Amino acid sequence: MPALHTEITNRVRASLQSAQAMSFTTDAWTDPHSIRAYLALTGHWITEEFKRETLVLNVRHLTESHTALGRFLARAA
Repeated sequence: MPALHTEITNRVRASLQSAQAMSFTTDAWTDPHSIRAYLALTGHWITEEFKRETLVLNVRHLTESHTALGRFLARAA
């Protein structure tokens, strides 16, 4: 497994370094089975060959409410 991790890490680094510009999107969602909330950061770019690339850069478990009402109530407290 360590060799596979190293190979994938090297591929991801090379791909990210070749990007001249990148845009980012975020998405928050709740897993209906475990009722856990997550936030993901995704990078998007176009290669020199004009191929669209997308990569999930990070996913975090949210411990607080991620709804608009939940955020409002957290700030009001």
